[in-house]
Amino acid sequence: MTPRQRDELMALGRDLPRVWSHPSAGNEVRKRNLRSVLKEIVARVVETHIELVIHWQGGDHTELSVVKNRTGQHRWATDVAVKALITRLARQLNDSSIASLLNRLGHRTGRGHTWTEMRVRSFRSDHHIAVYRIGEREACQRTDAGASR
Repeated sequence: MTPRQRDELMALGRDLPRVWSHPSAGNEVRKRNLRSVLKEIVARVVETHIELVIHWQGGDHTELSVVKNRTGQHRWATDVAVKALITRLARQLNDSSIASLLNRLGHRTGRGHTWTEMRVRSFRSDHHIAVYRIGEREACQRTDAGASR
């Protein structure tokens, strides 16, 4: 390695974000870079979190604590406001109409997809949201009208 190449490599070592996000740095290069600086990672699960100790090649150690996801929890969560909206609409509209309305309002699924009838149905099922029944709204309106007399 020439002195100039060594200086460039040392400069890259001081600017890890540039190295990591460089257009020519694919996953294999990133993995190789990590393997060159990491000696080992020790993980220990403790009730609600995971404790990590990172052992670096130079002898330093870094301790981290990361909160564990609860059962059924993941990063692909749909917005709470969308869940509330689906819950309110489920007794008034069918799944296809709900999907159409959510899309018009600009709401997306937890994974960023547009809503479809099947996605609404799956969401309702996963969250135990009652299903729309044809004629239910009209029956409720007739009952309310009869009670007001």
